[in-house]
Amino acid sequence: MMQTPLERDANGKTISMKEAQMRLLERAAHVCMPKITQQLVLKMELHARDFVNAAIRMEDMRYGM
Repeated sequence: MMQTPLERDANGKTISMKEAQMRLLERAAHVCMPKITQQLVLKMELHARDFVNAAIRMEDMRYGM
C-alpha cells in the first residue's frame, strides 16, 4: 500500500500533500480576487469568444504572440 506524502503546516501540524496543495490554491484565489475586475472578465470573455468563432470557421490560429 502506497502512503500519501505528508507536509507540515505553519503550526507544525502534519497535513497531506493534497491538503497543502488545496490550501495553496485557496490562498492564491483570495489574493487574486480583488484584481478580478468586471473589465478584466469582459476582456477575457471577448478574447475567448473570438477564438471560439475562429475555430468554428476552421480558421488558422496563432498560439501566443
